[in-house]
Amino acid sequence: MNLFFHYYTVWYLAQEAGFRDLECEILAYSNQYVDNNLIALTLKTEKGLFRTTPTQQFGFWDEDAPIQVYIPYHFLPGVPEEGAAKRRDGKINPLNVTPNSPIARELVENALKTRDLYRIGIALHTYADTWAHQDFTGKWENWNILSPSSALPGIGHAQAGRDPDQYNRLWHDSRLVDELSEISNNSRFLEAARQTYRFLCAVLNRSHANEDSVIAQLEKLITPIIENADHATRAQLFLKERNIPMFNHRKWLEEAVNPPENFWEDERLIAGWEKVLWLAEEILVKTRIISREQLKVKPNFFESHFFRWHLAAQDHRRDAYRVLDSNLSEWRAFL
Repeated sequence: MNLFFHYYTVWYLAQEAGFRDLECEILAYSNQYVDNNLIALTLKTEKGLFRTTPTQQFGFWDEDAPIQVYIPYHFLPGVPEEGAAKRRDGKINPLNVTPNSPIARELVENALKTRDLYRIGIALHTYADTWAHQDFTGKWENWNILSPSSALPGIGHAQAGRDPDQYNRLWHDSRLVDELSEISNNSRFLEAARQTYRFLCAVLNRSHANEDSVIAQLEKLITPIIENADHATRAQLFLKERNIPMFNHRKWLEEAVNPPENFWEDERLIAGWEKVLWLAEEILVKTRIISREQLKVKPNFFESHFFRWHLAAQDHRRDAYRVLDSNLSEWRAFL
């Protein structure tokens, strides 16, 4: 899923569940920032160095990417038998993503117990992705190949491009049996929204009895979206109807850190829109041809959204490993 679900839809659902504006921001920004946190930073603080770790990357060549990034945040394994039942070849893969799996639900339920809105927002990102990323894995393997002739790698939904992540998208999955191969994202996304709304209501111990009307209103809002419209165009629907602020990927970082003057010259470093350039940059860093300088933090760093979000992201990954080890002990053997 993309910005339109992870930020704008989650903000809308949080509003409907009864959260205050600041709480809506924390939940929605935390949810979306999983996709924007692309690089590792070393920060100078009064308590020593604080190092961030990425929660998204496009370095499919990186052997650590599946276990460090893709699986705990974007391609959480589900119920292997469910995935096999949909495929033409009937094969089973313990790493395959299935929607609304018990593992994904446990991860969210654990986050809810912490009462940490940053952690809840992150867990709900991974949870929603079980709908968008179903039938794929976070590993580079033949399981993910839609077309043998494609030059794109068989990792995640790379060969499907952006199709699995966009509202109002109809696309074809050649790996699935005929009756399931034509995919309508809206039905998937609206069900993800419904389940997300239930969890948000649970945080406030409120009833979700009005979920049908909440989802119906959401469907009304997304119906006019023009296919392939840019994020700004799509966002206007929510800005107009719900008074939701535009997402700014710089906001939380700039509130907590003093970046150098040229830090934002390469938007790829944070936004990640230019994947090829980002990959080139990462290769140079990993091979130590270039290095990233340490950044100084602002006085309020340890009270900032940015710091609290990174602590929550680390906790989320640790809990994802624990839940997977408890429920799907063989998952590491398939990496």
